[in-house]
Amino acid sequence: MSEPEFEQARKELVSTLESSSLFQKNPEYRKALEVASVPERIIQFRVVWENDKGECQVNKGYRVQFNSALGPYKGGLRLHPTVNLSILKFLGFEQVFKNALTGLNMGGGKGGADFDPKGKSDNEIRKFCVSFMRELSKHIGKSCTLLHVCHMPLTGHGRYNDEHALVYTNLLGYFLPRCAVASSSQ
Repeated sequence: MSEPEFEQARKELVSTLESSSLFQKNPEYRKALEVASVPERIIQFRVVWENDKGECQVNKGYRVQFNSALGPYKGGLRLHPTVNLSILKFLGFEQVFKNALTGLNMGGGKGGADFDPKGKSDNEIRKFCVSFMRELSKHIGKSCTLLHVCHMPLTGHGRYNDEHALVYTNLLGYFLPRCAVASSSQ
């Protein structure tokens, strides 16, 4: 399977590390990078929802859980028509290093769907979000994964982000503080 976005990110990191003295001083890190380049788990699922005309719609949903060595998987949910596994692996891979540099105990992951919120009604977006979170919750269960909800801004205020957190909380049956945070992507 071709994964150009992910392979490019991985090759750039390997190239940078090989041109440094890191691997020369610590050859065992080469194997560690090989291990870190493979996600711990990839979840793919369908998201079935109904539009305002009563028609059944199907989208592809994903969650790439890259690395939990430092803590729970923290990373965004991207909703955009171009989302695919390669893009989410690339973003999840980068998220691992981004989170590690914060000094907080967070792993790295990324998720999303090939759903385009542009041109959709509030009701359609809500229905999609409910279906997406219901399906995702079947796979990640009650263990806390730090979800950071991203999509193309519709209002500039990220008004649908809170809905993801509330839907996920309702599906779990209890509130997990800070398990879902929200922002709009640019």
